[in-house]
Amino acid sequence: MRPNNNSRSPQKSTRWSWGILSVLSFFSISAAIMRFVDADEGYYLLAARLIHDGEHLYKDFFYTQAPGLPHLYSVLFNLPGSAWLYARIFAACLNVLCGLMIYQQVRKTSGTSCALWAAALFFFSSWILEWHSTIKTFAPATLFALGSFYSLQHVQKYRLALFVAGVLLFLAVLMRSTYGILIPCALYAILHTNQKKDESKIASVLFFSFGLTIGFSPLIAFLPWWQNFMLGNIGYHA
Repeated sequence: MRPNNNSRSPQKSTRWSWGILSVLSFFSISAAIMRFVDADEGYYLLAARLIHDGEHLYKDFFYTQAPGLPHLYSVLFNLPGSAWLYARIFAACLNVLCGLMIYQQVRKTSGTSCALWAAALFFFSSWILEWHSTIKTFAPATLFALGSFYSLQHVQKYRLALFVAGVLLFLAVLMRSTYGILIPCALYAILHTNQKKDESKIASVLFFSFGLTIGFSPLIAFLPWWQNFMLGNIGYHA
């Protein structure tokens, strides 16, 4: 009896995924450890340290970026040893997840060979090697944006995917505010799916908007200092 090739294909895909994850992990973590220190990394880690010590963003000190990153990295100061090294490795792991997510999505639509090329082109591009290995907003914001895009690919099967996509997309905005431009892009994609009824499109937009609202909710904590928040995120850069 001949072996069933279809039953073996998931195992092959799993082996490819683990192989890619191993390669990406090695190069990503190596690049993160060996890269020179960037000036902005100290700025972000200082903000994270102050938050860990009980200070409040925008109230107790001036900060010129979206609030997500220092809160994300502040938990690393609970670990013993060098928080800078932990943060670099953490950024590298986020980048690995980005590459693996790209691989999985392209594999489903175009096959394993194209997925390998897509993951390789993503990770080994000069932009990714230079900036996603640093303690900056790029790696986490990109990961959340890719997660939102990945969720939108499953809206035909799971309505909850719209909610998840909204939450993840606004988490990307909380990491880097310029990612807000992706919100109208996502709405355009939702409205131009294969749904035939207008009621279905309206319901899809509402599900997505509800996810955005949940993702937006952490900003409520900064309402008492909204003037400082607006100055740090918009006024300073104007």
